[in-house]
Formats: sequence, C-alpha cells, structure tokens
Amino acid sequence: YKVNLYLLKKSIDSVLMQSYIDFELIIINDGIVNTTILEYLKEIKDNRIYILHQENMGISYSRNVFLKNAKGDLFTFIDADNTWNIDYLKNVHECYMKKDVYTAYAKLQYVSTGKILFHNFDYNMLKNNNFIDMNVFSFKKQVYEKMGGFDESLNRLVDWDLNLKYCGVYPPE
Repeated sequence: YKVNLYLLKKSIDSVLMQSYIDFELIIINDGIVNTTILEYLKEIKDNRIYILHQENMGISYSRNVFLKNAKGDLFTFIDADNTWNIDYLKNVHECYMKKDVYTAYAKLQYVSTGKILFHNFDYNMLKNNNFIDMNVFSFKKQVYEKMGGFDESLNRLVDWDLNLKYCGVYPPE
C-alpha cells in the first residue's frame, strides 16, 4: 500500500535476476494510487509476472489473494522493500526436492547492519519469538490447502501467526 518506487524496483529486480528461472511472480497492488508506481507496473514485460489490483485491504487479505491465485506448488513471499540473494529460489527448490519437506526457511540478513536473523528450528522458541521472517519462509501449496491462509481478522503479527500455525504441524527444514 505504501511503497517506495526505488525499493519496489530493487525488490522486483532481485526476483527477475534469480538463477532459478521457473517461477511466477504475483504482484498485489493493495490500493496504490501513486501514478508513477502504477506506470512502472504497466511497463513491466515478463510472462512470469502477474499483477493483481485491488483496493487497500491490508497485508493478510493481500497475501491470501496471492495464495488463491498462485499456480505453483511452492509458495514464498517477498515484500516490496526486500530483496533476495540471486540463488534464493534455487535453494528453496533444492530444499523441497528432499522427501517430506513441507515448510522451510532461510537465514535473513539485514543489509543496513549485516546482522543475520537465524535460529535452528525450535517450536517452543518460535512461540516466544518470531525468528522466521516471511521473506525467507516457504511452504508447499498443500499446506495452505489443508490449513488455510493468513488470519484476516489480525492487524498485527500476521506472519508470526501463520508461522505458528504451519510450523506446529509441519516443522520446517
């Protein structure tokens, strides 16, 4: 909803420059009215990109729109102010080639400080502290189909809520 064009371009470019190229990128315009950003979105030409426009409905609703429209079997998210390492999707894909992997997460590095957010998975620890950032969390479509998506009644901590719901049943790789 409130997005910076420079950061949005960096985010989209980080997806388009992935070493793993078999993906779809669904961009949810959650009520952006900035004409410069809307023009930029119109100019994007890549058959892997789909742009869905809606009035401002919030993060949970928007992420659920993505989940309902995605065609693939693996889901991951990137916010408009984040970027991925060039091999992120390749690593995600390889992780799910292992048997019985339903959810996974990676290290998150803050560019501004270099600090890395990562803890080995411990559900009790997750209940006290959300150490899994949604921008490095992934899951199989069947997890979403079985357990549902984001709780649209929540205004805060929506990512943590989903992480608790999914990871309690499907401990991540």
